[in-house]
Amino acid sequence: MPRMGSDGMISMTFDDLMMFCDRMSICRVATSAADDSKSEIRKYQKNVQKAMNIKAVTTFDGNNYKI
Repeated sequence: MPRMGSDGMISMTFDDLMMFCDRMSICRVATSAADDSKSEIRKYQKNVQKAMNIKAVTTFDGNNYKI
């Protein structure tokens, strides 16, 4: 377990340091998966916005009417 020294430094054994590094690398992988889903959501929102910005034109009896 990490210990705080009287001089403010944190000390830990090599095994504890390696365990800490393993945990941090696992968290980083999980975070990147969340980032991927966020980018997918962003891409979907952009596509929806593009679809909303398109103006529809309906044709009745040869006349065009903008909606």
